[in-house]
Parts: sequence; structure tokens; C-alpha cells
Amino acid sequence: MNNKINFYELLGVNNNATEEEIKNAYKKQMKTWHPDINKSSDASVMARKLNEAKEVLLDEEKRKAYDLLLKESFENAYDAYANPKNVKKSENNKEEVMLTKWQYFYQWIRYANVSLTKKILGSIGVGLESLLCSLISLFLIILSYVSEFTEQITNALLKVFSVILGIFVIIFVIKCSAMGFNGALSTIDKGTASLIIMVCFMLVLSISLPLLRKVTLSRKTYEFLYNKINIKLFKKCVGYKD
Repeated sequence: MNNKINFYELLGVNNNATEEEIKNAYKKQMKTWHPDINKSSDASVMARKLNEAKEVLLDEEKRKAYDLLLKESFENAYDAYANPKNVKKSENNKEEVMLTKWQYFYQWIRYANVSLTKKILGSIGVGLESLLCSLISLFLIILSYVSEFTEQITNALLKVFSVILGIFVIIFVIKCSAMGFNGALSTIDKGTASLIIMVCFMLVLSISLPLLRKVTLSRKTYEFLYNKINIKLFKKCVGYKD
């Protein structure tokens, strides 16, 4: 038996199709692919596959074995997607190709042995969790760009106000030598105090914004988003249990 061929998909029936539905689907497909009707080079191959599908699905024992094979293939596909560290090595010591989230979801929709209602609800859930994760990713990207832009403006303003603040410090030191510290402090007006506060605030921004951008774009942040939010919500949506 060639376990790489999905016989249900080949015939165009569901995996719970009756014998009558399988026979009708086989006849319909053979009207298209029988070598006496279809002269293409693929006709003989397709006809042979259709015959094999009919033989397996109309035999109760063979069909049970084939359904079990599909189920195991489905579960292994999820393990390859959700648990990449557990992917077995091939004979050439190379890791097998992993399924993406959407490739696994496509298989779940087609082959999972659950009701149509659960598949519909699962699809809605997967769509919503994917939208949520996309919005979070978009927010992180926008936040990094905004922080970079703000940092550039802050540094430019800081250079200008630093010169002004430097002149003020020189004047303040001169006043201190003439009037004393308390006397010089009493001469500071609200405008000067506001300037000092603004410069201090910009200094804090110039230090914190690069750190914020580094955290936002870090690998750990996106690994957390993928493993702790995306994958966990996806598992719940498709009813996967560890």
C-alpha cells in the first residue's frame, strides 16, 4: 500500500464515506481517467491509483488499517510542527522537513476525526488567534520605529539644549562665587527650571529608548510571542493535547 496517497482525496469523498459513495466516486473518476477515454500520459497512472484506492476503501480490514495510517501520519505531522526538538533524524542525519502552522492546519481540516462544528469553531479560533498575533507583531514593529524616530529627535534637541544648559551652568557657577549657592539658586526662574527638567527628561529618553527598541526586536520577545501565545492558542483551537 502506498501510504503517501490520500485515497479519500483521490476519489473526492470524505473519510466517513459509505461503500456506495466510494463506488460512485470511483466510477465518476474513471470516466475521466480511464486510458481508453483519456489519452494523456497521466491517465494510466491515475487509473492505477484509483483502482488501488477502490480496493483498499472497499475492504473493511484494509480500510481500518489505512485510516489508522492516516491518523498516525496526522499526529506525526503535528509533532513535527509543534515539537521541532523531537523531530527524528533521517538516515542521512538530516532533520525531516517541518510543517508550517498553516500546513498542519490544512491537514487538520481535512483529516482530523472531529465533527464539522468543531472544525468550523476551530477555524474561527485559529483565524482570531492569528489576527491577534499579527496585530501584536505589527504593534512591536511600529513601536520600534516610533522609538527610533523619537530617539533621533531627542538626541538632536539634546545637543541644542545641552549647549544652552552648559552656558547656564557657567553663569550659575559665577553667581555662586559672588552670591553663594543659596543666593544663586534663588535667581533661577521658572523658564530655566523648565529647561533643566526638559534636558533631564531627554537624557532619560536617550538612554531608555535604545533599550526599549532592543527588547522589542529581540529574539526572546518573538519566541515568547510564538511559543507562549501563538502555539498555545493554536493548540486550544484545534483541540490538541500534549
